[in-house]
Amino acid sequence: MSKTSSPPNPLYPNPNPSSVRATSCVCHTCGEKVTGAGQACQAMGNLYHTNCFICCSCGRALRGKAFYNVHGKVYCEEDYLYSGFQQTAEKCAICGHLIMEMILQAMGKSYHPGCFRCCICNECLDGVPFTIDVDNKIYCVNDYHRSVGLSVALLFSFSLLDARS
Repeated sequence: MSKTSSPPNPLYPNPNPSSVRATSCVCHTCGEKVTGAGQACQAMGNLYHTNCFICCSCGRALRGKAFYNVHGKVYCEEDYLYSGFQQTAEKCAICGHLIMEMILQAMGKSYHPGCFRCCICNECLDGVPFTIDVDNKIYCVNDYHRSVGLSVALLFSFSLLDARS
């Protein structure tokens, strides 16, 4: 089990551009006047309409969301990771979502550390000894021994019953 770092930290727009001077209340993208802080955000030193500050790939509004600036183009986090700019993008084998921060690698797969849990007690197994069964289900050591011990005892009981019949 190992952990590695993922992509560089994303940038975040300022959703409350109250610090913008009245003379600079023009959207950097469309050039029109921006009125009302609820319709604006500030990013990369510029003011934008909320509807103008969008991912260049998918068109998703980026106000209050992580974004990446690549050669002057703005990408949402997901498109940045899928676009090939970031080759370390991985999906969690449990939840299927992109892993944005620490990656826990075990059994040849990648996981969010919080998703790597015992299938019986749901204890997080990040940094904790674990084992798997023949179906590749993940167990904490205690639950595995309880589970296997119970299975062996039940099989032994059924074998004795069959032998008496």
